[in-house]
Amino acid sequence: MTDKNPNFVNVAVTGNAWMRNGVGSIRNLMETAFSNANNEILIAIYAISTNEEFLKMLKDTLVRGIRICMIVNKFETQHAIAKKEIMRISNLYENFILFDFIPDNDFEDLHAKIIVIDHKYALVGSANLSTNGLFRNYELMVGISGVAANQIAAQIDTLLKSKNVKRVKL
Repeated sequence: MTDKNPNFVNVAVTGNAWMRNGVGSIRNLMETAFSNANNEILIAIYAISTNEEFLKMLKDTLVRGIRICMIVNKFETQHAIAKKEIMRISNLYENFILFDFIPDNDFEDLHAKIIVIDHKYALVGSANLSTNGLFRNYELMVGISGVAANQIAAQIDTLLKSKNVKRVKL
């Protein structure tokens, strides 16, 4: 993540063969992005599990006072243990705001895998916030700064205002 180049792109991967090609890991890209957040992180995600490393990144960021808004596709249908842990985090940190994406019909989903830091830097890729998605599968994620990152943030802001997104109440 850099402010020197307004249109910086960084590629990160998981998967043994891809990792051997000298490309950085998704874990490192995410850790750097979360640690560089100053105000807000927006997350739009299809699936989440109880990945301890990701949950630790969330909690460490929340402790610093950073606001995190997370939209999860059909939150009520996510894995029971993951839902319980996310709700526990939501209860502990008032700066963590959880939203449920509820589509108009059974043929729609929020299939995005996006994390935006301060409207300035976006992580976009194929990885869900799960152990397989972040550490085991062959996944690719790009970190984007500049105008494109702000445009991605604007899309999440629009989604947050839509009738399909409801705040999860405790």
